[in-house]
Amino acid sequence: MDSHELEKERGITICSKVTRVEWSGRTFNVVDTPGHADFGGEVERILNIVDCVCLLVDVVEGPKPQTTFVLRKALENPALRAVVVVNKCDRECNKTQSDIENELFDLFVDCGASDEQLDFPILFASAKENWVSRSYPVDRGQVSGTAAILEALAAVAPAPKVAQHEYFSLQVSLLDFEDGCALITGKVNSGSVQKGVSLQVKDCTGKLRGHTVVKEILVAKRAGKVRLDGAARIGDIITIQCHKGVVPEVNDTLGSSTEVAPLPPVKISEPVISVVVSANTSPLAGVDGKLQTTAEIGKRLKHEAKRNLTLRVEETAEKDAFHLKGRGELQIGVLLENMRREGFEMTVSPLVAVTTKGEDGVEMEALQQLVVLCPSEMAPNVVELLASRGVEVSSYSDCLGSTEKLTRLQFEGTTTQLLGLMISLRDITRGRGEISLSTIDYRPYEKDNRKFRKSGSLISSCAGVATPFGLEPVMSKGTLFVCEGTRVYEGMVIGESNTDKDLHLNVVRTKPVTGMRNKGSEQIIRIVSKQPTVEQALAFIGHDEQLELTPKRIAIRKKVLAKR
Repeated sequence: MDSHELEKERGITICSKVTRVEWSGRTFNVVDTPGHADFGGEVERILNIVDCVCLLVDVVEGPKPQTTFVLRKALENPALRAVVVVNKCDRECNKTQSDIENELFDLFVDCGASDEQLDFPILFASAKENWVSRSYPVDRGQVSGTAAILEALAAVAPAPKVAQHEYFSLQVSLLDFEDGCALITGKVNSGSVQKGVSLQVKDCTGKLRGHTVVKEILVAKRAGKVRLDGAARIGDIITIQCHKGVVPEVNDTLGSSTEVAPLPPVKISEPVISVVVSANTSPLAGVDGKLQTTAEIGKRLKHEAKRNLTLRVEETAEKDAFHLKGRGELQIGVLLENMRREGFEMTVSPLVAVTTKGEDGVEMEALQQLVVLCPSEMAPNVVELLASRGVEVSSYSDCLGSTEKLTRLQFEGTTTQLLGLMISLRDITRGRGEISLSTIDYRPYEKDNRKFRKSGSLISSCAGVATPFGLEPVMSKGTLFVCEGTRVYEGMVIGESNTDKDLHLNVVRTKPVTGMRNKGSEQIIRIVSKQPTVEQALAFIGHDEQLELTPKRIAIRKKVLAKR
């Protein structure tokens, strides 16, 4: 179901998606949600349109750190029951059925499940080999097909309550745009609707915003959408293509009568980090992109904030930039990468913590829980890295049933202490660590002037094109971010220094031409560089640096370009 370009590249789910499955005379609307906490808003805003939860767990790895976050959000609705599917049971594992059941029960207790929610069925399955069992280890002679999962879901999901002569009502859960029309997705809460009907649009306070007309009714099928023949009825998850009138927003209620009461809004968690996005002001501005002005950038950011309630966009006091607030580094990085590919040129400031005023007027920031699951031999390095930020470990435990020994580490720290840490954690665990970050409370904001980055920057002292002759001696001074042929300018960061000092270097110089002939063969110079991604660059930049994004370049620069 992951069809977005970045989802395919990174192998993660970024946006919630719906598909429709017909089985045994029943219709199942399946909603796939992201597992990463940065995209938790995608989970929160669809929980009001589902009737039960299917939790998928790897038999060997067990519940992952991000599983806890998603499950906790789902179980906040006491009406939602869960079915647990333990997958990959064809793999070797030294866990017993009792070990797995205890592990899952502890997970549900930690997530605040009610007594009714703790009574959940467990199925042991292999999607690869297409079988399901109710016991483990599995007796291959007593397995059934994967339809057993649908049977279990049908058993715990309540049937839609149909009342006669009810007005149509639907709450907008997802919003998108296509061919100039708004596409709104939600569950039919009452009544039915057909193509061509005019619907009233109310906000969550009950204020009538206007009306809109149903141009088409679509339902999800596989990875796409098809037109629905006939009327959409209660319990259906549908997508309405609207035209004319007002554009509905997320949490708005659509009804066939003004008597339809607004449905309660979905509670969305507050953003915790922020960057400032402005027009590109580097010497190379306007070379790569077509969308460069502050107005164009602001329009795109506000458009994204309309469909994604976890984002906040606020204009700065000078009216020349925008505060972009989000749930995490990955969420902001994905949005900026999308905009870069769409043709935008931008300048982005370093990450900062979002602060709010407490009841007594004290400035507060989020207290976050960081969970890291990594190979045990790498755990000391993780603890050391967090300790350098003033974050102490609150829980330390080994995990059973793995082919390699894993350790689960839990930390608590403020947003400021954890800024830019995700990339470093992935590096020291060599990509083998599972990392999850979630907000648990708020603490008084203490401005921390400590320099968490221990290294300085390699800075270009001249404008021009980087040459092998100029880059070769620089390789011994640190890690290069640019390669030969890259256009550079004075004040552009071309690498990370091996020392804690900034170094200004000339990388555009060419080999002097003399009249003397050298004996021997021509020397071949190989330049080794590491081009950072948007998230890596955001994590790297210091307080006196900025990120320059264009369709062709991800560059780091000093706020003040000239060293003099």
